[in-house]
Amino acid sequence: VKIGIIGCPALEIDHVVGHLFVAEKGKGAWRKPLNSNNDEIPLTKIQVNQTIDTLVQSYEASHGNHTSQQAVAAKATGVETVICMDSQAKYAMVASGRAGLYIRLSAYAESIWDHAAGVLLVEEAGGMVSDRNGKRLGFTMTKMTGNSGVIVTNGALHEKVLTVLNDF
Repeated sequence: VKIGIIGCPALEIDHVVGHLFVAEKGKGAWRKPLNSNNDEIPLTKIQVNQTIDTLVQSYEASHGNHTSQQAVAAKATGVETVICMDSQAKYAMVASGRAGLYIRLSAYAESIWDHAAGVLLVEEAGGMVSDRNGKRLGFTMTKMTGNSGVIVTNGALHEKVLTVLNDF
């Protein structure tokens, strides 16, 4: 994945609703308000927040085990704040420093289009992404059959989460 673009029309950041997120491999990650009709408004560079431990997870319970995800996050980081939302906006929350981790524990074989742009966005913003075993997410087939779950962090929390998952 060389370029990732995510549109989040309902995501509120800094009292503005709707953002476009862009990442380019080896160059960085940025965001821009969607409601900006002015092409002169530049993209704003984004980075993960190494000190935040807020968990973001899917609103839909069928997309992961909420109880297990929250238990892992609490044991690894002491997280108390959980934000539920759907779409790749979860990746945008981690990449822009609004959340420290996104955990998706599911037996479902994920589709690459649900994760590819978000992985690049988080990594270019300084975060880390793997499956629950620490393996990079595979994007060579339409389904990520070689991965188990998805762990997205600000980087500082990644090893802690993987250690807790090994004992889980």
